[in-house]
Amino acid sequence: RAVRPEEIVKLKKQISTEWATAGPENGLGADTAGQIEVVFNELLEQHAAPERCFSAFILFKAQNESLFTDDIQRLIWKTAHEIASAFQNKNKSELGMLYDLGDLLKF
Repeated sequence: RAVRPEEIVKLKKQISTEWATAGPENGLGADTAGQIEVVFNELLEQHAAPERCFSAFILFKAQNESLFTDDIQRLIWKTAHEIASAFQNKNKSELGMLYDLGDLLKF
């Protein structure tokens, strides 16, 4: 499905308020927020399938476990919920992906 404008607004808000300071505090690069936005925009332009993106995330996490501190995992979880809740309620597909994300992050 297409990414709704409301979801993009929520992500950009999370990036500017939460992720802008999360990187340096958690051993990530100083421009973590900027990197997230660049990658998101590229995937948006490519009309990347959510399932493909999630599979790539699983692989990235497995190869970079040290980046996924408890704080970062909580922030990923919070960001995912904010985006999914941006447009009315979470749909069945979003609920499934949130469940899978929670399982991956061990929530």
